[in-house]
Amino acid sequence: MKTKKILAIGIVAILVCGVGLVMAQENLVKNNEAESTGGISEAGISETELNNLIEAAKADNFIDPVTKEIDIAKLNNFTSPVMIVVEKLKAKGYNDDEITEILGKYNMGYYPETGATWIGRAPTPEELQTLPQRKYPFGDVPPVVPSPGEQRNRVMEVVYDE
Repeated sequence: MKTKKILAIGIVAILVCGVGLVMAQENLVKNNEAESTGGISEAGISETELNNLIEAAKADNFIDPVTKEIDIAKLNNFTSPVMIVVEKLKAKGYNDDEITEILGKYNMGYYPETGATWIGRAPTPEELQTLPQRKYPFGDVPPVVPSPGEQRNRVMEVVYDE
């Protein structure tokens, strides 16, 4: 009889845990719905297109598979996924403030004064103060030249979902 009670308690515990896990999973899905991109409807970008843009921005895509060296030509022709979204939003008539707000909903950022873009967490004002002066290792000319004594930086983060 004692074994049956223990078995019954065990079954009830498993059911309660199972129900709890199902509820937790439903809450997680509901919470992540707001975070998942599903594309950027305002820019007319589908989820597949957005995923392809982000996949193309991964650092591994800029390394020659044979020589294992950085492919400078590919880097020089690179456009950030966020900048592509910004261009599409501008083409649809959105202003910089609206673009910044829209990108924020998708965990992206854009700083119109410098053209800086990012995916993920934006640098804090304190972090911006401590960033080193940007160097241009590939000889490109910055699109916005800061005035003397002014520092501007671009930050890009690529997140791997592996």
